[in-house]
Amino acid sequence: MGLDVIVIGGGIGGLCLAQGLRKAGVSVVVYEKGPRGVDPRWLQGYQIHIDPNGAKALQDCLTPAIWGALVANAYEPSAGFQVLTEQMKQIAFVEPEIMNRSSHVPIDRATLREMLLEGLDEVVHFGKEFVCYEQAREGKVKALFEHGSSAIGDVLVGADGTGSKVCKQYLPQAHIVDTGVVGAACRLPINSRDREYLPEHLLTRLTSIVAHSGYMIVTQSIHKPGSHPSTDTIGDHIIWVFLSSRQAYGDADPRLMDGGSVKRLVLQRIEHWHPVLRRMAPTQGSATRFRHPLANRDKKRDQPDTENRFDFAHEIEELSPEY
Repeated sequence: MGLDVIVIGGGIGGLCLAQGLRKAGVSVVVYEKGPRGVDPRWLQGYQIHIDPNGAKALQDCLTPAIWGALVANAYEPSAGFQVLTEQMKQIAFVEPEIMNRSSHVPIDRATLREMLLEGLDEVVHFGKEFVCYEQAREGKVKALFEHGSSAIGDVLVGADGTGSKVCKQYLPQAHIVDTGVVGAACRLPINSRDREYLPEHLLTRLTSIVAHSGYMIVTQSIHKPGSHPSTDTIGDHIIWVFLSSRQAYGDADPRLMDGGSVKRLVLQRIEHWHPVLRRMAPTQGSATRFRHPLANRDKKRDQPDTENRFDFAHEIEELSPEY
C-alpha cells in the first residue's frame, strides 16, 4: 500500500519536497495558505545561493527538464569570494575554481519558486490556512484547515516557516530565539552610472566586509545571456546587507523603522568606511531598503513520541528575506 504525504507550506522547502516525492512515486499533496502569486517580498530581488551539495540534492529531486530550465535561468555564478576591510583592503580571496564555481546555482527566489511549481498544478492547493492536526484512525493523521475542510494522510510534514503552526503544536516547548543581530539591506540596480564608480570585483565576487562597527555582505545578481527568468524578476542588481547588534538601534524597533531612518543609522555606522562603500547607501527612494531581526528556533527540546509528523520547517535553516 502506498504512502500518502501531506505537506503544510508551499514555499521553497515544501515544493522541493513535493517534487522529490513525486519523482520517487510517493503520493503527496501540498497546502499553502497564500495565493498562487509570488510573495511581494520576493519581488525585491531576493536571491538564494545554492552550493554544490545543495545543487546536487535539488537536482536529484527534479526531472531533467525542470533542472535544465532552472540552471539556464539562474544568475551568473560569483567569480570567487573575497574578504575586505572597511577600507577595501583585501584580507582573503578564494578563487572561483576552488569554489567549484560551475556547480554553484545563485537564483532569484521568485524564479526558483516558479520552477518548483512546474508540474504540480494538481498537487498544490492555495488559500488553505492550516489550523491544527489530530490523530486519525488506523495510525493516520488529519490536517484541519480554516472554513472546515480537512485532509487525511499517513505523514504530515510541517514546511510552513519559522512561525510554523505545525511546529507549535508538535513542539510546544520550542521557542523562537532572537540572536540579537539585525540585518539592514539595500538593493542597487546595476546601470552604466553605477558601473563607473563600482570596482569590477564588487560586481563579480561574493564579498564580505569586516569592521569593528559592523559586518557587510555584498552579492550581485547578473542574468545569464539569453535567460528567461520569472516575469516578476527585476533587472541586474547588487544587494548589500549590513549586520549589526540590536543595541546599535537604541530603543527603536528595527522592524518599525522607515527606510530613511535605517539609511541614516547605517551611514553613521559606516562613516569612516571607504567612499565607494558609503556611496552604496543610496539617496531616498532610489532603491528598496529592508531590515529584519535574525532569529532561530531553539533546538534544545525533547522530541514527542510520534511517528507520522515531521517538522521539516525546523530542519531547513530559516533565512531572512535578505539572503
